[in-house]
Formats: sequence, structure tokens, C-alpha cells
Amino acid sequence: MAWYEKGDYTKVIEYSERAIRLDPKYAVAFNNLGAAYAKQGNLDVAMECYKKATSINPNYAAAFSNIGVAFYRLGSLQKAVEYFEKAIELDPQFDQAYDNKVIVLMENGERNRALSFVNKILDLRQRNVLHARN
Repeated sequence: MAWYEKGDYTKVIEYSERAIRLDPKYAVAFNNLGAAYAKQGNLDVAMECYKKATSINPNYAAAFSNIGVAFYRLGSLQKAVEYFEKAIELDPQFDQAYDNKVIVLMENGERNRALSFVNKILDLRQRNVLHARN
């Protein structure tokens, strides 16, 4: 995803589509394609790509989280939370899904509920640091 990090979303789209042509069941390529379209502001196409990724791999937490982000950007906060919760259910160690959920809950005025997840995020990050050192 070097092109993604450089902000060259056209290249991400090109290479993701190439990967999909080579392997139409490559969920990661669909997720990457969706992320590039989302960065370009094309949330409808991004959502289709994420949903395709989850249909290929129903345990793909990152794609479910990305669907949540798309719903958030579309203003559907409750749907966003539902998808972040699905991502967390699939991967309880996925701290980014917790981050996203907290942001949406705070924006939705659910401060106490959001704060209940902050300790979980801190715990996950501490464990990740500890694992990295071992």
C-alpha cells in the first residue's frame, strides 16, 4: 500500500483492480480499492468494494470497520457503530475499530458509553507495545 501512503489513490485503484483481475476472490484488494475510492470521496463505490470484501471473507474485520467509517462519513452514526461492533466481534484486538467507535459515540452524545471503551483501547495498545518488545 505504498501508493496509498503517498496519496496516489489512482495508482492504488489501478493496482487493486489488476490484483482483482488476477484473483477475483482477493478480499484485501477489494478493501484497498474501497479505501482508495473513499479517499477520493466516492463513498458509494467504496462501500460496494468493502461489502464485496466481506462477502469474500466474512471474518475480515478491517473491511467491516471501513464500512463503519463510510457510514459515519455519510452521517449514519448508528449504522457506523453497528459495523465497528461487528469488526470488534471478529477481532477483539482491533484497536482501530474501538477508536472509530469511540469517535462516533462521542459525536452522537454518548460520552459515558464512549469513555467505557477508552480503557479497552489503552489496554490493547499497552499489550501491543509489550508484544513488540518481547
